[in-house]
Amino acid sequence: MAGETTTTTLNDLVNGYVISPSMLSYAMEYIVATDKFRYYSLIGQNANVLQVARFALDYTVNDNGASLDNEFDGTEGTALSLTALDTDQVQFTCSEFAVARAITDNVYEDSIMGASLISMVMQDAAHLLSMAVEAAGCALFGSLSNVSGSSGSDATIAQAIACADGIRTRGTNAPDGVVFTLDNVQWSDLKTAAVATSTSVVTYGQSAEQILGLSRNPNQYSAARMVGTIYGIPVYETGVTATANAGADVAGACWTPSSPGNDPHATFAYVDKRPFRMEIERDALLRSDVAVFSRRCAVGEASDFSGGALVTDA
Repeated sequence: MAGETTTTTLNDLVNGYVISPSMLSYAMEYIVATDKFRYYSLIGQNANVLQVARFALDYTVNDNGASLDNEFDGTEGTALSLTALDTDQVQFTCSEFAVARAITDNVYEDSIMGASLISMVMQDAAHLLSMAVEAAGCALFGSLSNVSGSSGSDATIAQAIACADGIRTRGTNAPDGVVFTLDNVQWSDLKTAAVATSTSVVTYGQSAEQILGLSRNPNQYSAARMVGTIYGIPVYETGVTATANAGADVAGACWTPSSPGNDPHATFAYVDKRPFRMEIERDALLRSDVAVFSRRCAVGEASDFSGGALVTDA
């Protein structure tokens, strides 16, 4: 039959949908590494580079005592030869991270979110720039000179343990412990390896997962992203680790995080120059507000011997 009155014929009167005043969250990465870097501040300082000095070691760690066997022996009545006290240093150069959004007047006037929209935009920009810094921090893992793993091969539990053990044998004093930050693929590889080794999980309580100290955090989907432990070492999982070997591999790490006890040996550092800032500029020609969000900071390697990279197949 023709001539019915429908939502199509009355499309100027009928709403097609109702917009909820609340917004759903999108899937996102989390901050699992840079929040554990040693913190320094250049805020208000008239320089963009931070230099941190340290004494150079006068013997070699883990050489079976070869550099200490007679180098510092003294003889009664004999003058000592002088040993120079040397220093070396690391530098951190700050760079800028920024994003801009242009929001037209119509959006404010016609949106059900209205005045609260700019607050939501600011929160989104803060997360975006924080993740840009996080990616820069995770990219440092591959620059560590001490590397475990095998290019093109899946991560193994033995490689992860060797990565952690190397930190101790190189002489790092980390009284508050070390952490793993691993790529999603690497953590999946380790769980798969543990299950494959645990051939009698149902029959025997002492499965390979328990013997190897590999456990899973039941709340691994929380924002903290602490997904489990290896030999009691916390494991944090992320999807922003950098690739290595022309993209064939990914680079995770076991490293020494910042804490009151660990700071003299902290592997990585974060330097703040300009905290997160929002500035709004009015563009009358476009009838819009341009919101600019920025921060200046640096992330860098503070101590090479207190961390180790785990480079395995992507």
